[in-house]
Amino acid sequence: MRPTSIYASIVLTAALALPGSLAAQGKEGYLNLEPPTNKALAHVRIDGRALLLVANSPDDSVEIYDSATQAFVARVPVGLNPIGVRVKPTPVEGLGTLCYSINWSGDSVTAFALNPGNPGLNVRVLRTVRVGDEPTDLAFLPAVEGTEPTQPGQRFHEAVVLIHGTPGNWDILDPVSLLPFNPLQLGLEMLSPSKQFALKEPWAVEFVPGTPSGQLPLMVVLNKRGGNSASYDFDIW
Repeated sequence: MRPTSIYASIVLTAALALPGSLAAQGKEGYLNLEPPTNKALAHVRIDGRALLLVANSPDDSVEIYDSATQAFVARVPVGLNPIGVRVKPTPVEGLGTLCYSINWSGDSVTAFALNPGNPGLNVRVLRTVRVGDEPTDLAFLPAVEGTEPTQPGQRFHEAVVLIHGTPGNWDILDPVSLLPFNPLQLGLEMLSPSKQFALKEPWAVEFVPGTPSGQLPLMVVLNKRGGNSASYDFDIW
């Protein structure tokens, strides 16, 4: 039986064009190896305390600050050159609130857990796992009404959708182990990384929730280049 997709999808491609009059920066032949930044800030509330997570790329860490006082709380060692940090919406029983750093130069993702401490905050690094080349962003698979595997407590609930530069461009990962899922186990034909969606240097991914009227969630991917015009192009799957 042919699997049925439960997600509608959109690809938004943005190509940036620099004005011809803009002079080059730096010495001739200069190669900038500094990693970019993408969603380098995230916020989370642990036991009523508002915290700010900051991806510190030069330090290979995520720094945690108290949102109310801006006081430094903790340093979390992660992979090489983290450019973004994300927080899983729902805590995991026995682990706590899971956070993820997207390590661009390290070709990896680091998962760490936050829990209330006595006193303060308890931070536990779970693992750093190598993924595709130069990962740029991740999002969490939303629950879909009537689709049991995506519901809370089920295997695919808030699975990690990761985009990167390796051919295929993306993976669906277990949120705890960070091992890849086979999306066809769920019938997510449209979410299979083996399908060709003409992603070109994907840069950001986000899920737009569905509506009570029955509209399916949308997965939106922003590409750095490609499309049919010099400015932008929409591809609807």
